[in-house]
Amino acid sequence: MSWLSRWVRRGFRPDVIDHPRAEPAHLRLGRWGEDQAARFLTQRGYRILERNLRLGRRSELDLVAARKGVLVFVEVKTVRRTGPVRPAARINRRKKQALARAVDGYLRRLRTMPRAIQCDVIEVIGAPEGPPPEIRHLEAPFRLEGHRHWQWAAGELH
Repeated sequence: MSWLSRWVRRGFRPDVIDHPRAEPAHLRLGRWGEDQAARFLTQRGYRILERNLRLGRRSELDLVAARKGVLVFVEVKTVRRTGPVRPAARINRRKKQALARAVDGYLRRLRTMPRAIQCDVIEVIGAPEGPPPEIRHLEAPFRLEGHRHWQWAAGELH
């Protein structure tokens, strides 16, 4: 089967994407936002351990970082401009469940459990072609419910 027939079969529209290998604009913006968030965290003393880590079909971690013995899972939300709803407010119940699955998958891969974990959100407001972005770091804005063999409460792992 040729690349063109595979491409059309997957539902891609040639009139929307210039080239079969071209990255859609929203994915390019998201990748740029994750780069900005990683740079932001590094400047504040975090060590980036993983980026865009896929742990199953619908489980992905944007960034995994560590600082002062705390393992931090970071969800990055990037928008071109602010509106009436903050980017972090777009994290609904389904996304929180997917985050919990991803955290569970990551923790199962570790040999030793970390002392504490935290789930943060970084909002990146801007675009690559514009002025420097506005970045907001929200530390533990919500709680992930215990999932399988771990439980997270007030940042301590039980």
